[in-house]
Amino acid sequence: MPRVPSTSSATNQPVSQHYIHTAHGNFLDSTGRVLILRGVNLSGSSKAPCDRPSYELEGFWETAENGGESFVGRPLNLEDGSADVHLARLRGWGFNVIRYVVTWEALEHAGPRQYDYEFMDYTVAVLRKIKEYGFRVYMDPHQDVWSRFSGGSGAPYWTLPACGLNPRNFSASMSSIIHSEYPLPNSPEPESLPAMIWSTNYNRLISQTVWTLFFAGRMYAPKCVIDGINIQDWLQDHFIAAFGLLADRIKAAGDLYDDCVFAWDSMNEPGEGFLGLANLNETPKHQALKKGPTPTPIQSLRLGTGVPQTVENYDFGAMGPSRNGSVTIDPAGRSVWSDPSTEVDGVHHRWGLTLMTRHWNWFNADALGLLRGKYKTTMAAVKIGNAAIRSSLRSQLAILKEDPIEILGPYPTLIGEIGVPMEMDGKRAYGWTDGGKYKGDYGQQVKALDASLNGADGANALSYTAWTYCPDNNHQWGDGWNLEDLSLWSADDVRGARAPRMSPSRNYLPTPSSSKAQLLATSRSRTSSTSSGPDTTIRQPQPTYVSGTPPRLATPAALTSAPNESAESVGSALTLANEYRLRSRTGNGVRFGDTPVPNKDGTGAVLMNCDPSAVSFPEYTSRSTPPPVYTPPANPFAFLTDGARAVSAFARPYPQATVGRPKMIDFDIGRAEFTYTVIVNGCDVPDRKLGEAYVPQTTEIYLPLVHFASKLWWEDLENVPELGGRASDSSAGGKVVDGEDYPPRSRSDTLASESENLPAANSFLSSSLTLGAASSSGYQPKTHPLSRSLSHYEPTIPPEAYSIVVDASCGSWHLDSQKQILHWSYPVPESPDRDVEYTIKIKRMGGAIPRVVKGTIGQDYSSPEKKKSADEGGSSIWDACCGSEGGVGCTIM
Repeated sequence: MPRVPSTSSATNQPVSQHYIHTAHGNFLDSTGRVLILRGVNLSGSSKAPCDRPSYELEGFWETAENGGESFVGRPLNLEDGSADVHLARLRGWGFNVIRYVVTWEALEHAGPRQYDYEFMDYTVAVLRKIKEYGFRVYMDPHQDVWSRFSGGSGAPYWTLPACGLNPRNFSASMSSIIHSEYPLPNSPEPESLPAMIWSTNYNRLISQTVWTLFFAGRMYAPKCVIDGINIQDWLQDHFIAAFGLLADRIKAAGDLYDDCVFAWDSMNEPGEGFLGLANLNETPKHQALKKGPTPTPIQSLRLGTGVPQTVENYDFGAMGPSRNGSVTIDPAGRSVWSDPSTEVDGVHHRWGLTLMTRHWNWFNADALGLLRGKYKTTMAAVKIGNAAIRSSLRSQLAILKEDPIEILGPYPTLIGEIGVPMEMDGKRAYGWTDGGKYKGDYGQQVKALDASLNGADGANALSYTAWTYCPDNNHQWGDGWNLEDLSLWSADDVRGARAPRMSPSRNYLPTPSSSKAQLLATSRSRTSSTSSGPDTTIRQPQPTYVSGTPPRLATPAALTSAPNESAESVGSALTLANEYRLRSRTGNGVRFGDTPVPNKDGTGAVLMNCDPSAVSFPEYTSRSTPPPVYTPPANPFAFLTDGARAVSAFARPYPQATVGRPKMIDFDIGRAEFTYTVIVNGCDVPDRKLGEAYVPQTTEIYLPLVHFASKLWWEDLENVPELGGRASDSSAGGKVVDGEDYPPRSRSDTLASESENLPAANSFLSSSLTLGAASSSGYQPKTHPLSRSLSHYEPTIPPEAYSIVVDASCGSWHLDSQKQILHWSYPVPESPDRDVEYTIKIKRMGGAIPRVVKGTIGQDYSSPEKKKSADEGGSSIWDACCGSEGGVGCTIM
């Protein structure tokens, strides 16, 4: 790697030690090590205010027309201690970067130039909390199909009337599919919304119109002028000004810019509108996604004026979209255009077959190749078998990695969104099918997500942020937005948790036992619940624009328990684990729930809705009673897996910082074996200032406890085994860190250890190096000035918790068990012209943990039969016929 500069290329000002540089298509730290940034989107819940899920119609339009409401509380609650719990969990999963989701609506919902400074200051407070856990952040100005009020998220309501549109009539003409009004605004059934049909809004009238005005209003609507400014400039100016103000506020905070927030997205998934369409009478050939009624552009325009149209209808199955007759849409004369007399006052790669069908198939297709004309037929793009699918996904991501290099230059790629749906196969993993037989079995999700994330490994060595982490996810409504359910964690998957069934009415007020505060305080007892359940009163939404038959409740099923769940299970855990206990800061041992924190109305119940008036800024210290202190479970494996979904796929080993260049990353989830090869030459000597002594840096590999835990730590999640297991680290050769209860093994320590040369760890990637039981040297390195101290919320991970065998072709290694980081050091050649390859192999002694591989960590192990079922392995017929991860699979040519 070339020497990294000490000043910014943009400002010529000195940069901090936190600064992330780029060169030759890689991210670099201040010493020149290659960084791989992997993390999560925080959060999908941020698309709407607290307690405003997309299925809820009551008050939807009225609130928007009256200035909207605050997004304070998105993405984390800073008042009840839950933010620390969530961030400790994310850190424990090996994530080092967060894509921070913010919508334009959150900044400017009240009206043009009416900014929500309270939310901006709240955002600064959340970023500071995130920084405490060592994360780097890049900000995501998020939108989907323009706005919540056109079926997605992003822009404020007032932008639609400004474009001459009447949002109340969007659904009648299917100009936008809006979840809370689906299929019809006067008889909504939001629970019936087809998977991913929201994304077809990009090809419907409202999205096409607004994106055309946003990007080309001066050309296509030269007379659309507000306050003397064309609609294109007017919209863009407001968008840029709102996010610019947030950026200024983050910089003004003084401790976030560059040190924590290192980058900004431009805009998430913008649409192209009508731009580039040669014939409005035809569905564009590049419009690969067709689902449900699919009008041509000209039909969309006619529907928008209230004229009935008969349009093509499509299903989306395992082989993609297929024609299913035609349907007639009759808007009954309702136009999406505002009355001309009304004057406007101055006012990523996760989408694929699995997401569309909610099923992991034994075959898939090269979607990118199809889009780019690589194949003449769909069948030619089909890949059969796990190995062929994985190979195809890796090849597709390699193309995406090369695209910006060919177009823009040698810049690194970070995939903003990658993930899979968790409610596959009719919510089988939730126990909603087959008599509850598969409750807690996320095996199919593990296969799908592992195949996707494996594509980022190999020679690609890509950075990414998974979609998504939603603190308020539940089995009934998923992430709370358009029935998407991709959150990596759910309270409904907490061991012993009982799934809530929430009324879609905003008037639903949870009982104290289902509130966040009470949930945080609930004791470990799984049998002493006294919850009375949610209010089951049906409160009909009464939209003012609906005439005739009153609309019925959107989801009567929401008031009932899931299949195979008792009635008393209704209305329990919503956000955090029942069994996680909180103690007051006074240390008196009283559970937080025993002394409820009063609301402003004097009651003891802390309601789910986020009250902005309860927060003061910028110090965010409005609570009269100190927030609770979380007591983490003693068993770290239990903490990292509880409530997690498909955790074995996303909590995967990878090199966070590398001396040299990554050549090949490979993780075999079925064997719990990780192999990493680096290329190093004389250019990779870490930078140091003139006169400074040479301090070698290490390559840092995240080694998840989830995959490499000793048997004693994962077999009994309720307890912690006695310490005193065997452990060591070593120089080159095959060596062992052994916390397993196995017979003694012979091991060779003939080569001299180089552990005394290990440096302190890099700033945000891990804390200072801790030499413990897994060290062959008594050397104690100095604390790195940028190291992060351990949070009270993070459970202790001793070296005995690991059971690994390490084989390094050269150099020495050291396990920092608390940070789940393996440090690997090796010689750097003096000549810049001489490349040397080194390889390290790490595997779990005894093989992979069966329930981790199968994705059944969350299953019930209360009986020997259930435990045996969860721990037994197995393979499908397609694995047998077409090979597993290591094979070439089958491909139809």
